[in-house]
Amino acid sequence: MRITQIFWKIILLLLFIGCSKNDSKKEEALPIILPPTVITLEATDITENNASIEGNVSDDGGGSIIEKGVCWATTNNPTLEDNHTQVGSGIGRFVNQLIDLEENTTYYVRAYASNEEGTSFGNEISFTTLNNPELIYEGYVTLLSQEMVDDFGDQNYTEITGDLTIAYDINHPEWELVHNLDKLSSLTKIGGKLGIYALPNLSSADGLANISTIGGDIEIKHSRMTSLVWLKGVQTYNGSLILSNIEGLQSLEGLENCTKINQGLNIYLNRDLIDINALKNLTSVGWYVNIQDNEKLPNIDGLSGLKEVGRYLSIYENHLITDISGLKNLNTVGSMLSIEKCPILTNINGLDNLNLVEGVEINDNDALTNLDGLEHILSAEGIQESLSITNNSSLINIDILELLTEMPDFIEIRGNESLKNLNLDNLETIGFLDIGNNSELTEITGLNNLISITKGLNIGGNDNLTKISGFENISSFEGSLKIWYNEMLSDLCWLAPIFESGLEQSKYQVSGNNYNPSYQDIIDGQCSN
Repeated sequence: MRITQIFWKIILLLLFIGCSKNDSKKEEALPIILPPTVITLEATDITENNASIEGNVSDDGGGSIIEKGVCWATTNNPTLEDNHTQVGSGIGRFVNQLIDLEENTTYYVRAYASNEEGTSFGNEISFTTLNNPELIYEGYVTLLSQEMVDDFGDQNYTEITGDLTIAYDINHPEWELVHNLDKLSSLTKIGGKLGIYALPNLSSADGLANISTIGGDIEIKHSRMTSLVWLKGVQTYNGSLILSNIEGLQSLEGLENCTKINQGLNIYLNRDLIDINALKNLTSVGWYVNIQDNEKLPNIDGLSGLKEVGRYLSIYENHLITDISGLKNLNTVGSMLSIEKCPILTNINGLDNLNLVEGVEINDNDALTNLDGLEHILSAEGIQESLSITNNSSLINIDILELLTEMPDFIEIRGNESLKNLNLDNLETIGFLDIGNNSELTEITGLNNLISITKGLNIGGNDNLTKISGFENISSFEGSLKIWYNEMLSDLCWLAPIFESGLEQSKYQVSGNNYNPSYQDIIDGQCSN
C-alpha cells in the first residue's frame, strides 16, 4: 500500500516538472514585432500633373505589412494627414501614381508602411512638376455650344492669338447652351478680344481663371454670371471692359487688381448690381467711363481711386444714386463730364480735385437744387469749352456761376423750371450763351462786368422773364443775337450797347416776345412799349 502511494507521488511530480518546462518553452517562443523599415526611392515619369513614386519595404519588422503607399504635400515631412495613396500590403518594392498635381509646383514625398506595431515613414524626396507646354491656336475661336467648348478644351491650348467668342447661336436653337467653361482651364493668354454673349445658363466663367493676358476688349453681355472672380489674374486691361445686362451679378469682386484700363469702362443695364467697390484701385482710364442704368446701384464709391479719364465720364440714369462723392479724387477729364438722369441726386459735391475738363453736363436730375460742388473747377477756370445745365426740375440756385470770370465757349441754361433768377456778376467774356425754356425765370441780372460776347446770345422760351439788365459795358459782340418767345418780355433797351458794338442786322432775330422791336427800332431808341 505504501509502495503504491509512493508510486503515484512520483508520477505527479514528473507531470508537474514536464508542464513547467513546456510553459517556459512557450514563453521563450513569443516573437518581438518592430515597426517596418521603408525607403522612398525616386520620382519618375514626371509631367505637368502626374508623377510615379517608387518605394521599398525592406523589412516587415517581424510582423505583417498591412498597408503601404506614399504621402505627399507642398510642405516638408508629409504624413497621413496630408494627401496619401495606398498600393497594397506585403514587403518589397512598389510604385505609386500621383495624379491631378499642379503644374510647375514642388512636392515633398515620403513612402510609408504599417504593421501591427505601427506606421513607419521613409526618407523624404522632392520633385517639381513641369510647366504645361505652350500650345498656341493661331486665329479666332468662336464657341457656340457646350459641345464646342468641350471639344476645344480637350485640345489643351494655352494661347489663342485672336479673339475668343463664346455665345449662343440663334440659327441653331437645338444646340446645347454653353453652361460650363471648365474645359478651357488650360488657356493662359488671349491675343485679341474676349466676348461672352447671350448665355443665360452660365453662372460663372471659372474655367477661364488661368488667363492672365487679354490683348483686346473684355465684353460680357446678356448673360448670367454671379461672379467675376475668374478675372483676378488679369492685371492689364489693354482694351475696354464692358459689362452689360449681366443677370445675377451683384458685385465686381475679381477686379481688385485692375489699376488701369487703356480704353473704356462701360457698366450698364446690370439690374442686380449693388456694389462696384472692387474698382477702388482703378486710377486711370484711357478713353471713357460710363456708369449707366444700373437700377440698384446706390453709389459710385468704387471710383474713389480714379484720377484721370482720357475722354469722357458719364454717370447716367442710375436711379438710386444720391451723390457723386465717389469722384473725390478725380483730377482730369479729357473731354466731357456728364451727370444725367439721376432722379434722386441731391448734390454734386465730390468734384473738389477736378482741375481740367473740356465740358460739363448737368442735365435731367430732378432732385438737384443747386450746383454746389463746381466751386473748384469754376475757380480754376478749368472748364474749357462748354457748360450745360438743362432740365433739372428742382434747380433753384446757380449762384455758384458767379465764380466765373471767363465763360467757356458755350454755356447752356435751359429747361430748369424752378429757376427764378440768373446772376453772373463776375463774368467778363462769354462765348455762346443760351438761356431758354426756364419757365419760372423772371430776371437775368449781374452782367455789369460783361465786355465781350464772342459767338452769340440766345434767350428764348422763358415764359415769365420780364427783366434783363447789365449789358451796358459790352464793347465787342460777334455771332448771332436771337430773342424769341419770352412772352412777358417787353423791354429790350438793354440791347442798345450790343448794337453799338457792331451787331450786323442780318444776325438779329426777334419774335414771340411781348414786344419785338426791329433792328432800326433799337437804333432809334424805340426799344420798349
